[in-house]
Amino acid sequence: QGCLAGGTVLRIAKDLVENNANARVLVVSAESIIGDFRGPSEENMASLVLQAIFGDGAAALIIGADPVEAVERPIFQIAFTAETIIPDTEDGVSGKLRDTGLKFILSDKVPSLIADNIEKSLMEAFGPIGIDDWISVFWAPHPGGPASL
Repeated sequence: QGCLAGGTVLRIAKDLVENNANARVLVVSAESIIGDFRGPSEENMASLVLQAIFGDGAAALIIGADPVEAVERPIFQIAFTAETIIPDTEDGVSGKLRDTGLKFILSDKVPSLIADNIEKSLMEAFGPIGIDDWISVFWAPHPGGPASL
């Protein structure tokens, strides 16, 4: 579900198709934010902002390797996948179940955590495949929240 599952499934699907000849993986990912929906309150204006920015959504795609040129027309290529865990960030994004529903909590430290670690993460991701011009490829960090966007 959501961002974490979407990124994880792309990484796993890429590994599956690259290691199983002629394999194709149907990826379906959905996220439902309705559990966090509630009326605004003066004590928690951040919740209203998050509800305005994020919403329910879903996507589906087929991932394969070595396309059959007569019938398949790939639009994108997944060149590399990785997962980076930044130490001491366990409180960066969290969720708490309250009597009013699920409350997402985004630490004020998240933008600086990204800024302090993005260059190292990009070098680790793109260095092994020979890319040093990060603007030449599509990539996106995604911890969520208005300050991070």
